[in-house]
Amino acid sequence: PANHSSAAEFLFRSLLAGSVVAVAVFLGKAAGPLWGGLFAAFPAAYSSSLFLLSKKHGIDFTASVTRSMPYGSLANVVFEAGFFFLALPLGLFGGIAAAYLLSLVAAVALFRFFAK
Repeated sequence: PANHSSAAEFLFRSLLAGSVVAVAVFLGKAAGPLWGGLFAAFPAAYSSSLFLLSKKHGIDFTASVTRSMPYGSLANVVFEAGFFFLALPLGLFGGIAAAYLLSLVAAVALFRFFAK
């Protein structure tokens, strides 16, 4: 059966994730560009997702979801490196698109390699 969220739950999720990201951005701006990069990479979305998954589905389900999270984390590194090298030659949107494609390929490859 489909698991639909209410409008209130959607709003709560959005506010929680947005608040965590906003705090990371604020800390990055207050501490300067070096720390800003570190805070930008902070797993803000993961923290809010784990909290919400746990509340809705329990800790066992949440723990099982985390098994695939390292593949996404490594794919984030590929995205960041791809954007770093491709943003200047391809522009902002081209760099983002190419980096997303690279990270998607990396995530699938990592998952297939390690999920044997």
